[in-house]
Amino acid sequence: MSENISDQIMKKIRFKIDPDDFFSTQIKVDTADNIHFQVVVISEVFHSLNRVKRQQLVYAGLSEAIIGGELHAVELRTYTPQEWMNGKNNNE
Repeated sequence: MSENISDQIMKKIRFKIDPDDFFSTQIKVDTADNIHFQVVVISEVFHSLNRVKRQQLVYAGLSEAIIGGELHAVELRTYTPQEWMNGKNNNE
């Protein structure tokens, strides 16, 4: 059985930002239609990065899928573990 696209998205992101799981990155991917995806990434790797740099890092892992048309729409939210625990879920 082949992987679903949500699992593929998680693997691509993890491979790009935390391939050895050094930062204990958490990734959640939701979709209702396999076209539009909501992605939340929580990782210490974001600690010193601003919002734009965080998103650039994650999108770099997804760029091939986006260019190839496998991925159409992605809503991305990125947090450090501290931001997540403090309830900063608005991705300022």
